[in-house]
Amino acid sequence: MSKYSATKVTVVGHSLGAAIAAITGVYLPLHLPTTTTFRTIVYGLPRTGNPAFADYVDAHQDFTHINNK
Repeated sequence: MSKYSATKVTVVGHSLGAAIAAITGVYLPLHLPTTTTFRTIVYGLPRTGNPAFADYVDAHQDFTHINNK
């Protein structure tokens, strides 16, 4: 990130990749500089985590879930 002076990270995934993206979207902000902004966009996300995980994501993430309706 320092090589390109990046300050924004977007994590994207579909289906199983969406579940991995959701977990990664929680993990990365805890391990990268606090000046980094994060966004997670998922398509067809299966249920991931327990209610405490869902509450954490709702409270701390810029999270977009796209679902076919």
